Amino acid sequence: MNYGKRGSSRSARVRRAAVWDTMQFALTGIMFVLLGEQLPAVLRGAAASVEQSGHRGAWWLAAYALAITLGLALLRFAWVWTSLQASVEIDLMETRYR
Repeated sequence: MNYGKRGSSRSARVRRAAVWDTMQFALTGIMFVLLGEQLPAVLRGAAASVEQSGHRGAWWLAAYALAITLGLALLRFAWVWTSLQASVEIDLMETRYR
């Protein structure tokens, strides 16, 4: 229960939502600026790592990134599927014992 919303007027809730939306927009913008400033240095470091590892082309870096992304996507799918199956099983067990 959120005690901050209890007893507040509609206009106060609208103002509070507007403030939080503005804060979220500003912080998201700051994060993108910071990431954009660091991106050239990261790419230079990645190119140096590819050369140092002995690979002939930078496409290996893209292949590694794709493999990691696919692995994480599969891991997330497995986690969500397992969680869903567990919650369904728990619901079935609760309805059996009522």
